Amino acid sequence: MDHRPANVSARAHARLRATVNRADPRLWTRWWTFLDENLIRSAERVHREEWPSDYWVAQGINDQAVPFIGVSWRDVRCAMDEWPLLGADRLPPPPGAVRTNSPWLGTVLDSAVPAGPEHPPALVRFRSYLTRQPDRRGDVIWIGHGKTLHDPNSWKADYVRAFVTMILGKGLAGIALSSFDDDGLLQTITLNRLVTAFEFGGQVDDAPQLGTWLRITTAIESLYAAPWRDGRIHPVLVDQGMSAESLDAMQWLSHADDPAALLEAVQVAADLLVSPTMARTLAAIARSGDELAPLGLCVLRRWALGLRALAWLEDALSHTWIDVRPADLAMFAYTSLAPWWPRPVMGISHRSADVKPTLAGLELWGDARVAIDAMTVPGWETNTAMVWRLFGATPMIIRVRSAEYERSVWCRREAELTQFLMARSDFLSGRRVIDTPVGELTRMVTVLNSVRTGPDSGPSRREPGTFPPATFVLEVPSHPPLTVNLLAAVGTMRFLNAAYGGRDPAHRIMRKLVSGRRIDEPPPTNHPDGWGIHYEAFSALARVSRGRRPVALRRGYPAELMAHDLETFGAQIPDMRHLACSGIDLFAAMEWNGEVRRWLVDRWGWRRCVIDCRALSAAEWAQGPEHAVPRGMLAIRSPDIVMATQRADQQVDRWAGFADRETPVLTEHVEGQWAWMNRVHTLPTWIVAYLSLPEFEFDHELSGAALADYAGQLRATPGLTMPQRFSDVFGVPWAPGEQLSDLMGPEPGP
Repeated sequence: MDHRPANVSARAHARLRATVNRADPRLWTRWWTFLDENLIRSAERVHREEWPSDYWVAQGINDQAVPFIGVSWRDVRCAMDEWPLLGADRLPPPPGAVRTNSPWLGTVLDSAVPAGPEHPPALVRFRSYLTRQPDRRGDVIWIGHGKTLHDPNSWKADYVRAFVTMILGKGLAGIALSSFDDDGLLQTITLNRLVTAFEFGGQVDDAPQLGTWLRITTAIESLYAAPWRDGRIHPVLVDQGMSAESLDAMQWLSHADDPAALLEAVQVAADLLVSPTMARTLAAIARSGDELAPLGLCVLRRWALGLRALAWLEDALSHTWIDVRPADLAMFAYTSLAPWWPRPVMGISHRSADVKPTLAGLELWGDARVAIDAMTVPGWETNTAMVWRLFGATPMIIRVRSAEYERSVWCRREAELTQFLMARSDFLSGRRVIDTPVGELTRMVTVLNSVRTGPDSGPSRREPGTFPPATFVLEVPSHPPLTVNLLAAVGTMRFLNAAYGGRDPAHRIMRKLVSGRRIDEPPPTNHPDGWGIHYEAFSALARVSRGRRPVALRRGYPAELMAHDLETFGAQIPDMRHLACSGIDLFAAMEWNGEVRRWLVDRWGWRRCVIDCRALSAAEWAQGPEHAVPRGMLAIRSPDIVMATQRADQQVDRWAGFADRETPVLTEHVEGQWAWMNRVHTLPTWIVAYLSLPEFEFDHELSGAALADYAGQLRATPGLTMPQRFSDVFGVPWAPGEQLSDLMGPEPGP
């Protein structure tokens, strides 16, 4: 007899299904038929970018599209609450394939009694999480703006937000987390949010040329990824459907370590997702056939998928685990709903040192339908999320049981979780798990080549190994100590200028920092050392400038730049009481990120950064003053996508700063395994450009000392020309001494 407790998420799922079926049973069983065929055809050929999002959790791959793979809807033949098998269901079962136990969860969902009006008491519980104060000081957890004092109830609030927002989107999550006594008002607000999102989708520059699907995609992105304040959308950068704010939720869940607290939060989230009025409104919109119908349909599908995943998570959290952590379970469920694309058919669990040399020589390597960690381009996500997204919504999981497989804790986690899927419960109906030795990986190539998800069944028109496409990634550099202090001081001046009332107050404080005199004004952050971190930076510069002011703001500092500085510092500075780096590290990183890195983004739009740790030890990383900017980049809430690279023996994820941020870490096992990564570095001429910033005046002796620190690098690259534009200070390894701006061609016109 099964003694598992009643599943709250299953009851919420039953209520949603009953509500949708009353509107039209076909919505649940054949939801894709409510999408206009012309709309789907335009989706299969239109891309705004190389990485389209898939909030529908439905889009496969069209191998016939060149030069980049295309979207295919061919395999969308599943119920509203089921994941597509992406062609895996057309295969004869490979030898040794075991179907997971999805029927058990299906029975739980089918037999669940629909939830009643659970929303009001759940809302009371959620609000209690927000009002309760910490019982003791010292309990800390990383959240969006840094580490902050939190008690377990506040963690639960974060978990609830993470799941409700992933399922309903930011545009509708606020409604679910609010109280409405008037059903008519709730219906009106729900409709208005979809209308606002659709109108926002029509504002993209190329929408008229690329058609309705782009407008719908942009509208869905704005509904899910963009911040909503006072009922209005605030535009945000999106990569594969995820934004920098999406990283907050993944950081919360990736630090979940209490299964009871996480389970309670999941159940509260499920109860908050019981909203028959909102569901009826969305169902009416979805079956209306008008321009809002795809938006309503997409939200309903994500709602159904989300509650199915939460029902699985409830059961998984009640299980006793050996290596799998609560964070792993949370991210396995969470990433199954994520809008990343392309969606893999096959995910390979393997011990890299044993398997990658073989894997790299097979057609599996560099195929968009195969999820391999080395072939995954990190987005706004945590390291734990990056691992579990390889498998969360993947219909075939291959476990390569090599000799050293069990010695890897990540392999043990993957094996234990997939064993649970087979023996106990899975949310993805029809998923298969296949164990194979290294020597038989070639038969997986045969299996893969039998899967065709594009509109044609012919061979792929793409060359093997051409995925992922080339992706430009800026290396976060180390700097001489004098440059670190210079960056930190300039960052401080920007902050003082913006926060203390302009140039004169900033200069008055700066003169005291240089001379070491007492400052009566309150410090600009809550760092335990107060003004101490700023005294340290300015005193180091003053020794070079011989007591003169080392850096000054020029008159006429643009007002719009001041406003931008204030917003940037407010958004990106974390709670500084619990930093894993120094205050100078953080302010130097803020300045480098906001100024130098911006030169690259403004020219080409590339937002990925990499911290290369392969030549470092843990002690060098933690103590070397030259590594201040990379350390600080892990502390600030950067709008960039930050990743790290390491050797196989380093365990960088345990180094100072990396564990807190949960930065994606890529491990090198095979030479050239990151062929997709086009590394961009700053040329030594960057310091020349920086010292010419029009908003600042630098002491001439300080400028000379800063330039002298780069004299050796400049002599080593004699062909370098001085930059004419700020974007002329970047280069690539395969063209030493040349400016990237020359290699990439002229700057595009207006």
